[in-house]
Amino acid sequence: MRMLGIVALLAACNGFEAPAQPAGGAHPISNAGTGSSYPLGATVTLDGSRSFDPDGTILAYRWSILQRPTGSTAVPLDANAAATTFAPDHVGTYRLRLLVSDDAHNTDSSDLRIVSTGAITSVDAGPEATVSWLGTAHLSGSVTTMPGMVATYSWDFVSRPLGSLASVDNSNTLTPSFVADAAGTYIIALHARVGDEVRDDTVTIEATPSGVPLGAGVVAYTYSKNIDHIVYVHDVGHAEVVRVDPVTAAQATLDLGAFTPRSISVDPTGQVVAVGGLGKVASVAVSQFVLMSLKDVPGCTAAHVTIPYSTRVDCFPADGTTEPISSVDMNTGAVTQIPCPVRFPDVTLGASNWMYMVDGASSQFYLYDAFSTPPLAVIQHGSFTGIAPPVIAAGTNQPFAVTGNGLAVNVDATVRFDLHTPVSAGAFSALGYEIAVVSGAQLKVFGVEAGQPLKLTVTLPPVNGMTPTAKLVAYSADEHHLIIVAGTAAGDVAYTVPR
Repeated sequence: MRMLGIVALLAACNGFEAPAQPAGGAHPISNAGTGSSYPLGATVTLDGSRSFDPDGTILAYRWSILQRPTGSTAVPLDANAAATTFAPDHVGTYRLRLLVSDDAHNTDSSDLRIVSTGAITSVDAGPEATVSWLGTAHLSGSVTTMPGMVATYSWDFVSRPLGSLASVDNSNTLTPSFVADAAGTYIIALHARVGDEVRDDTVTIEATPSGVPLGAGVVAYTYSKNIDHIVYVHDVGHAEVVRVDPVTAAQATLDLGAFTPRSISVDPTGQVVAVGGLGKVASVAVSQFVLMSLKDVPGCTAAHVTIPYSTRVDCFPADGTTEPISSVDMNTGAVTQIPCPVRFPDVTLGASNWMYMVDGASSQFYLYDAFSTPPLAVIQHGSFTGIAPPVIAAGTNQPFAVTGNGLAVNVDATVRFDLHTPVSAGAFSALGYEIAVVSGAQLKVFGVEAGQPLKLTVTLPPVNGMTPTAKLVAYSADEHHLIIVAGTAAGDVAYTVPR
């Protein structure tokens, strides 16, 4: 019994399981060895000498061919030897069998596979390259084979930057692509296959967050589709408005004088911006970049402003319990004061004549007629549990607003859908019929349709080595690009990325 245990152990160590004991004695154990891949022209050693008989002697060996490429006539040099040689004469797969018999006429067989390589003569995954964050990386590989041989291809990622969910499109071609959804290094492998022969090569693509630095200390941002520029206001001892091309970084600066700016907004045409500050409000023509009007609004904090048309600016307070809304006629300077219905308003101007307001301290949502006389007549209002700023205008022929907790609210003050994500900034595209929002440090794009499919989710690149906060999200005039401003206390960066 001890001897049989040792035999079973030896068989297991050689990769075989000892068969059950037959009545006439133990079966021999055939071991044809381990197959592998060899270049065409190499001579392969076949070694069956590790075959053994647990209770006797192996008397005969027999090598045979079970499978070989079309046209091959190769055979083992000595088919009856325990060890012999074999010279593949065609590229492809060979399967050989070793049959052994012992002195009790018991037999056993084992197989091995040999792949003769050379059908694929070269594989090149293409040159290393760089691409901007959220840009499309286009790969270009090449594969050559022996005449008459046809290769198939596949690509996959060897490694991706942390947070990347990128996938390779058209991965069974030599010219696939992928969207670089995170900044960092991508290593992609090209696999070429002919039969069982596989050869690989890799390429490195570096994705860099290519943006326009905007500096630090910006008070508020807006975006004018009329000129496709970012417009922002900052306090440099006086109010200063800056117009920036987010692609070329070209900029212009306008001094508004001695007041402390708090907010900025663009009118529906994109031609005029309003700047609100402590006790003052200004309007600026963005194309000519000149000051149109500057008016005193005593007692106004202008935490938010809207400009439904060039001759009126509505200034909203930080705290509606102590300060009214001030609607300012920019021609005459006349101010109409309107009681603010909520404590901490956040407002935006939507499509047509709609203006939206949410409250940071309650569940109230208001929809105003921005063009009414007297100004800001309430069209609808409602209460939604957990509602939060900001409020983002979205929609065109069926306008709605997205609130800070991800609720899309209709003009009749009912919930249209829930994005199930917090929102700190965002924009709507009528062309793509989608909403781009920032949730924490993630940019998410949702389709505005049944189910609100999540079309894209990416992490904003670090700014100055730190996790950034989104300051602005807007679609370009042609709506084929997203404009994103994100930053930290050390400074902000503007990105222009394709959609």
